[in-house]
Amino acid sequence: TSLTISSSQAAAFVKIEGGASAYVDVESVRFTDNQIGISADTDIITLTSGAAKVTGTLNVTAATQLDTTLAVTGAVTLAADVTLTKDAVALTHSGTTSLAISSTNGHITIAGGSGDYVDVESVRFTDNQIGSTGHDDLITLVDNKMSLAGALDLTVEDATITHTGSTGTPTLTITSSNGPVSVQSTGDHVDVESVRFTGAQIGLSGDVDVMTLSSTAGGVSTVAFAEKITTGGLATLESATVTNAINTGAATLASASVTGDFTVNTNKFKVTASDGDTEIGGDTQMLGSLTMKAASGVITHDGASG
Repeated sequence: TSLTISSSQAAAFVKIEGGASAYVDVESVRFTDNQIGISADTDIITLTSGAAKVTGTLNVTAATQLDTTLAVTGAVTLAADVTLTKDAVALTHSGTTSLAISSTNGHITIAGGSGDYVDVESVRFTDNQIGSTGHDDLITLVDNKMSLAGALDLTVEDATITHTGSTGTPTLTITSSNGPVSVQSTGDHVDVESVRFTGAQIGLSGDVDVMTLSSTAGGVSTVAFAEKITTGGLATLESATVTNAINTGAATLASASVTGDFTVNTNKFKVTASDGDTEIGGDTQMLGSLTMKAASGVITHDGASG
C-alpha cells in the first residue's frame, strides 16, 4: 500500500541526502544541497537563512499575501489591475536617471477620487481645471475653448499671439463683457495695422506724432495735428487753432483762430497773417454796412485797363 520513513523519537529527525555532489529525487523534484528543482533545471529555488531565491518564473494561481517587503531585481509583468488599499501610498523611484510611465497600445489615465485632484510637480489637475496648489482653477478646458482665470504673462523677447483659422469667416476678436479692454506698452508703442499709438500720440512708424490728444483739469480736450488735415468730404469744426496756412474745399467753421495766412482757392481771397492785409480776387457784394476805423481811410483803384 505505502512506504513510510519516520522516526518515533520526539527529538529525532529523518535525514535523506545523496553523496557528495549528488542529489535526492522525490518523484520529479530534485533536491541538491540547498537547491530545489527538476532534473533539467536543478536550481529553480535556492534556500538560505531567512530567504528563498527563485531563479525562474513564479506562477501563482491563487491569492498571495506578503507580510513584508517584496524586492524584485528584474522586470515585473502584470496581466491584471494593481490595487493599493493603504490610506496614503507612495510609488517611489530611487534610481539616478528617470522614471517613465508609458502605454504601447493605448492611452494613460491618471485621476483623483471624486472631488479630489492630481498634482504633477506644483501643477494641480482637478477634473477639467488646471492650476497651482493655491489657485487650482487658473485654466478651465471645455470642447474647443480654454478659459483663463488669471493673468497671462509672456516673458520671451518676441512674443506673438497668432490666429490661423482659415475656414468660414476667420476672425480674431478681443472683447470684455463687463469692463474696458486696455492695450498698452510701457515705455514703447502699440501698432494697429499701420497706425502707431505712443502714449497720447497717434501716427505712423516714421512719424509718431501726427496727432496728439490732451485734456486739461477743467475738462477741455484738445487734438493737436502736427501736419495738415485732409478730408474727403464735409468737415465741421466747432473751433480750431491753425498755426500755418489753411487750405480747404467746402468747410463749415463755427469759429476759427488762424495765426498763419488764410487763403481761398489760391488767390481768390487772402488774408496775410503778419499785417491783416486782405486781397479779394473777385467781385465783392456787401449785404451790410462798411465801417472804416482808420484815422485816414483810403479807397484806391489801381487797375490799368478795363
